[in-house]
Amino acid sequence: MRPVSLAVLALAELIGTAAAQPMIRAPAATDTLAIVTHVDVLPDHMTAARDALAAYVRAARGEPGALRVEAMQEVRQNHFDLVETWRDEAAWRAHQASAASLELRRTVGPWLGSPIDERIGTPLG
Repeated sequence: MRPVSLAVLALAELIGTAAAQPMIRAPAATDTLAIVTHVDVLPDHMTAARDALAAYVRAARGEPGALRVEAMQEVRQNHFDLVETWRDEAAWRAHQASAASLELRRTVGPWLGSPIDERIGTPLG
């Protein structure tokens, strides 16, 4: 019977210690959207794709709600990444229908080596 009561006391101690610890707060809710898009083009179209992406970045940066728009060329030079942050979903959806967004997809579409990979998230903090 004694080992059981020691186990109960130890458990009570652990629960009390855990209850006394401050709770980890969840990140503040945000409407901001972070978009990371990977674009893989056929090597023969690398230079034209780079130019199209640069034009897209210049145009998208001027759109309402654009907080960050950048393009990067990977070490594998026919692979590119777009990193974008939009004020909220409405701004991002309006951007998706913008001339810059539609033109980029129309232009690079025939040059793709694989489908565009677009990841949508919210900043953690």
